[in-house]
Amino acid sequence: MRPNPVIDVHTHVVPERWDDWGVRHAVGPWPAIAHHDDGSASLVVGGKAVRALETGAFKVAARLQDMDRGGVDVHAIHRRR
Repeated sequence: MRPNPVIDVHTHVVPERWDDWGVRHAVGPWPAIAHHDDGSASLVVGGKAVRALETGAFKVAARLQDMDRGGVDVHAIHRRR
């Protein structure tokens, strides 16, 4: 690692899949992930895509490539419970 590493302290990780909270909880709408044939995905709320997700949002190998391209050495990630 370089003497002054670049640390990204504001990044997001999205699980590749998550439970359908709409089935478990009557109140909603709940977010979901729609995966596309090109490997990307969209965050969907109420049946409407609200944000594009790059593959690096949920696949480690793609994230590491994104970090290399961006000159980032370390991500500080907090996982919500």
